[in-house]
Amino acid sequence: MPRYAPGHGLPSDMEPFIDISSANRGRLAVLWYVHQNAGVTRTQIAQATGVSLQATKVHLAGLESAGAIRADLPVDERHGRTVHYTADQRVIARALDAMLHCWKAFDTPEQSP
Repeated sequence: MPRYAPGHGLPSDMEPFIDISSANRGRLAVLWYVHQNAGVTRTQIAQATGVSLQATKVHLAGLESAGAIRADLPVDERHGRTVHYTADQRVIARALDAMLHCWKAFDTPEQSP
């Protein structure tokens, strides 16, 4: 996934989470739906989430590139075929764990006035 902005001091361990989430509600909606409904198609995802077909396509490509979802067909065999997507729970769990680990590492106790 292209990097549009520098990390501004974010720990490099957070990269998997950033790649998966892109801090984008549409992408997270797509990921959540695929997570809850293994083997779904792009059309089913778009209809269920309200994300446009084109945006769903972009989000699926990003999520697949990040390893968060898998398709049942290789990219070069998809033209004119229905593709089914499934979430990779291990990749998602590792990304969330990395984010939480980084968050806790930088957590500072509240200071009283």
